[in-house]
Amino acid sequence: MTLSEDEVNYRIFRVMAKKFKLELSDQATKIKDKILEATYNYCVETVNDVYKTYTMMQDKITHEPKDERELIDSKDFIAQAPAMSDANLETLKEVYRHFLMLEEFSYMYKDQDIESYWFMRVWPLKI
Repeated sequence: MTLSEDEVNYRIFRVMAKKFKLELSDQATKIKDKILEATYNYCVETVNDVYKTYTMMQDKITHEPKDERELIDSKDFIAQAPAMSDANLETLKEVYRHFLMLEEFSYMYKDQDIESYWFMRVWPLKI
């Protein structure tokens, strides 16, 4: 708001920038709020996706096979599980960086969302 004067008089015209600067500032604030809201939604949706993946993994790993085919599928899935868990961990690290950005801007998010994030960090230990 202090980059230019609010009103400047020249011999043949007058520049009145106060209203323009206020409107520009309001628009910038709205854009910032939309970006922060979209970032927050990304974090919540990503944590939910990781939760679904971990739930599916737990169901497949704890499922008792009924025949040999299911046993082979289960063994193959268990062999791939550490790689899936590592991919989820990398995704959660990215979400954490986004949560830190939200904190830098003092964005108010729900406590349960950050608790869900930390719960996802320990979920692989439960499987």
